[in-house]
Formats: sequence, structure tokens, C-alpha cells
Amino acid sequence: MDVSFHPLLTSQGLPAADGSGSSVVEICLVREYLQSLPSTLRAHDGYKLLADYYNKTLSRRVNARQELYIIERLLLWCFSIKKKSISALMGKDISKFIDFLRAPPEKWLGKVGVKRFIVERGVSKPNPKWRPCSAPILDPERVRFTLNKFLRFGSEFMGLVICPPSPQKAGIKQCCCRDAEKLAVVYMEALATYRPGRAASERGLFLFATSLYLRISHSELAKYCNEFSMQCFLVTAYDSGLFRLATNTGVLERELPSGYMKFFFRWREYLGLSKYPQFTEQLPIFTRRALVNFTCELPDICPGGYSPTQILKSLFLRCPNCNKKVEVRQAASVQASARFRKRVSDKQLTHRAIHGVFLLSKSNCSTLGIAPIPLFGMSSRSFKPLSATLRVNMLVGGNKFLDIDVCRAGVSFFDLLAMLDSSRLKLMAFEKLTLWSMLILKKTPAELFRHEVEQFYVFCMNPPVEWVVQGRAFRDNGLYEDPEFTINQNWRPFYQLPPDKASQVARASRIVGWCNSCFVTLVKAGHLRENPFSDFNKRIN
Repeated sequence: MDVSFHPLLTSQGLPAADGSGSSVVEICLVREYLQSLPSTLRAHDGYKLLADYYNKTLSRRVNARQELYIIERLLLWCFSIKKKSISALMGKDISKFIDFLRAPPEKWLGKVGVKRFIVERGVSKPNPKWRPCSAPILDPERVRFTLNKFLRFGSEFMGLVICPPSPQKAGIKQCCCRDAEKLAVVYMEALATYRPGRAASERGLFLFATSLYLRISHSELAKYCNEFSMQCFLVTAYDSGLFRLATNTGVLERELPSGYMKFFFRWREYLGLSKYPQFTEQLPIFTRRALVNFTCELPDICPGGYSPTQILKSLFLRCPNCNKKVEVRQAASVQASARFRKRVSDKQLTHRAIHGVFLLSKSNCSTLGIAPIPLFGMSSRSFKPLSATLRVNMLVGGNKFLDIDVCRAGVSFFDLLAMLDSSRLKLMAFEKLTLWSMLILKKTPAELFRHEVEQFYVFCMNPPVEWVVQGRAFRDNGLYEDPEFTINQNWRPFYQLPPDKASQVARASRIVGWCNSCFVTLVKAGHLRENPFSDFNKRIN
């Protein structure tokens, strides 16, 4: 018998003895099987978690046995295929397990109703014909829902991750507003090979590409048809140039992307003109009627069944239904956000535990004598990466007791987040956390424990003097990729705030919220197993 198919539940489908003698014997067989597995799998911990989940949630579930069967398959899959303990699973592992149940291998499939244990000559033993699955699952969302409940229960004991949400089901599309740009690219590729050389096809391809790449609707081109000539195209090279169209409100200017240029040159080649426009080509390219009605001559060859007119309209204007939904959603979101912010701010000002943390931060006014430096640059409020070697050298040079290996790991971990999410506010919050973790705790943010998050919260309420600056201080001189680039030595992570409780508590809470969002991004990307900020963020935000 293949030991990977040893049952983990009794014949009654339960993880614990119910008083019958046969059930007690079967539990002993299960325990012997768990002991035979390698210690690295932590099989007993997984089985105990299964039993605890059943005992503590029995009164709230109707289909208890169906849930236990799913969890049993998860444990067997961990033991026999992944060769890892259930506490070491990542979010992507759970997705792979659900895909595994959708199409299990033949050796995992057996007949329905086969007993888990049999008695031969008075001795109970596992049934060699029993298999974990009887057929591929038909409802993966039910499996995902069950695993989420189990893993959420287990996260309190073993730090398990919650399996990722399922992709949205593709329903019947009533409009193409959401996928208009993708559909336009697909349609244009199909149009480029549809009856090449014909006037209607070449004209439609050129105007369709003009609307898509230059973001100018055909109605706007028709409005200024007399000004729309080859003189509008200022081509300076094969893959660059400018488009300028004089309108009643000024000059409409667009860059000519390289993807558009091949359609532009194709149209000129069809007309028998030279490759680049000449200064003598001042006549309008099309009449107003041709610009207004050009989509009517285009073929309906879009794979989604949408007409070219509908695709172009969706690029610039949503349909009435989508506009109405967006307006209602935005209004409801604004109102809900305002109510939530007021509720959170009231809680932060009146909550006894937060008030105690605020008093604790006031009593902690010591100076550290540690010099922080910026971990990234800013140009026009956008993220600019800095050299890792430069940051490590400046951190180690200004802090002699800082371990260079910790410094390199911390800077590398910060760059990892910056590649996933370069949002300015999140990066500024995660920068504070990274500097605090490296310079004070002497470790990287990836090694933080849950109890250390509250220490960071206290630190943000009342940072030391060396970490605070009055007014605005630039991060660097802005000369990126230049030999004279330098970091501003007067830069500090925190701005000076009024000494009142409302301002300091609000700032520290926002920083914790942004750090929590950063860790959620890292967990979803598979770089971390758990988020140390999740519980504390729920308490204060």
C-alpha cells in the first residue's frame, strides 16, 4: 500500500474517537502513521489543528464532514507531494492545491463509498483500496471558502497564511468600457491583415491608429478637418516626433509613439508619397464626411463581437450605464470614507489603550545619536531609486555599530517593496520602518515580530530629536545619474508636528496603516508568509 493514502479520519469521518472501540483503534493507527512521517513535516501539529478546528466550530457548521474531507486532502497533499508542513505553506501553495483538486492524478482517484479501514482476521488496518478523492471538484469556490475558514482559524496558533481570493468570474459583457484599449489593439492587429491595399481598409487603419495612439476622437478630428494635414506631423526620426493640431482652445500636442509610426508610414506608402512629410503638403488629409463616417466602413472583425464604433467611443467616453455606476460608487465611497475617518479619529482620541500608549511615548524623550539617511529619491513627487552601495556606505559610515550585512539586507528588502509598489506615501512610511528596524533593532523589517509593531507605533508618536526636521528638507540635490549627486545631510524621516495628542496619534496611526498595506503587498507577492502589522492595525485603525 502507498502510505501517502493513509486515512487521517475514522470510518465515521471524524478526527477524534466518539466512544466506539473501532474508532479508538483507528485513531491509534492514524497516530502511528503520523509518527512514521519525517519530523520536518510537523504532522502531529497539523492533525491537532484539524481536531481543534472540528471541536471548536462544530456548533456553527452544517456540512462538517465535507469540510473535514477537504482539510484531510490538504494534509495528505502536504505530506506526500509538497513535502512540507502545513505551517510552511504560502498563498501560492493553496492556489496550487485547489488546481490539484480540479484535476487530481489517477492514483488519487478511487470509488465512492470505499471504507477507510477494514478488519482482517480480527486486526484493523487501513484499506488499500481507499483513495482521498472520488472525482475532480466541481465547485472550487466552496473549497476555497472552506480552506479560508480553516487557515484563518489556524493563523491564531501556527501563523498560517490565508489563501488568495479567486479570480473574478467572467460574466456577460454589456459594454467594453473596461477592456476598450485591449480590444482596440486586438482589433487593429486584425485590421492590419484584413484586405490590405484597399482604400477603405488602409484609410480606416490609419484613422483608427490615430485615434488610439494619439488619443484624439474622430469627432474632434472632423471638427478641425481643415487643420488636419500632414503639416501636423513633425517627424524627427523613425520612431519619434510630435503631432500638433491647432484648435479653438489652443494647440493640441501629442507625442508620436513608435507603435504608431509604422501605421503612419504605411499610409504614406499607400498614397505613393515619400517616407517623411514635406513642407508643401498643406492640404487637409480627409474631408469632414470621411472623418465622421470612417468607422461605418470598418469591418466587424473584433473577437469579442464589439463594433469598431463602440470600441472607439469606449476609449474616450464610458457608456451611460458605466458612468452612472461610477458616479454612484464614487459618491457612496466618499460618504463611507468620511464616516470611517471620523469613527477612527474619535476612537484614537478616546480609546484608553491608545491614550496609554500616547502617555508612554511622552515619557520616552531620550536621544539616540543615530543619523538616518533617505532610502530613495523624489523627482516631481515620483519615486527615484538610489544606489544600494551608496546607501549602505552612508548608513555604516554614520553608525559604526551597524552590521553591514543587516544594512544590505534591509536596503535590499526596501528595494523589493519599491519594485512592487512605488506609492509615495507607502514608501515614506516603509522607509521609516526600515530605518527604525535597522538602526535601533539591528535587523530587517522582514524579521519583525508582532509585539515589536507596538514599539514602532510608540516611536512614531514621539520620535527622537535627531529624526525630526522643522519645515521641508530635500532628500538630495536632484542630480540623479550624475557624478555630483549627493544626499542632503539635513534630511530627517519625520516632520515637526504640534505637541497635541490628535496630530501625533493620527500620524503614527497613518504610518502603521501604510506599513500594513506594504506587508500585505509583500505577502500576496509570496515574499513573506505573514503580516506582523495586521492585528495591531485592526486595533488602532
